[in-house]
Amino acid sequence: MGYFANSTEASMFCETYCVRCQNFIAYTEKLCLIWELHYEYNYKLCNSKSLAKKFLDLMIDNSSNDIRKWKCAMFKEKK
Repeated sequence: MGYFANSTEASMFCETYCVRCQNFIAYTEKLCLIWELHYEYNYKLCNSKSLAKKFLDLMIDNSSNDIRKWKCAMFKEKK
């Protein structure tokens, strides 16, 4: 799960993946489904053992302590 402790971490992830991704639509209300779900639920579910958190864990692999190494399951490099 992409739990972002603060806006700096969220911005770093967005710059590393989102802005380089085909699924990203800049300057609109909806950026991408993965980003929207993590933005909405990461604080509420960060310590949960719910099925919803397991789905978020599948969407963004944060097994590394280095946020630059997190992986978004939907990331598709822009051509």
